[in-house]
Amino acid sequence: MAGRVLVDTGPIVAYLHRGDKWHKAAVRFFRGWRGELLTTWPVITEAACLSETQKARLAIMQWLQRNLQAVAQDASDALRIERYYHKYADQDPDLAELSLLAFAERTGVRDVLTVDAKDFAVYRLSSGRALNNLLARA
Repeated sequence: MAGRVLVDTGPIVAYLHRGDKWHKAAVRFFRGWRGELLTTWPVITEAACLSETQKARLAIMQWLQRNLQAVAQDASDALRIERYYHKYADQDPDLAELSLLAFAERTGVRDVLTVDAKDFAVYRLSSGRALNNLLARA
């Protein structure tokens, strides 16, 4: 596999925590992926908040430096995120998910790696297109 994929919080946490039910799928995907792994700082923040120990938070930052590119977001992304908050208010979306949608819309990256298949099955870009969840195939 090659290309660019957006990485959500769940696969990061799952990859680094053997007890996570998504661990094997995350390991399989990350070991086989040969393209760019992109994420946003809200995703990294959420992963750190979900980690139970300082050691786990440190592991996330070390793994990030070796494997992921945390992409910059701009003012246009903030406007997109606000629009998505309104559009999906009934879904109770989180900032991490919406930051990935905003980045996808701005850059054209359409592949995402997420354990939140239910949420991402509902989300649509302004073009009406859904993101393609690659974890479902891992």
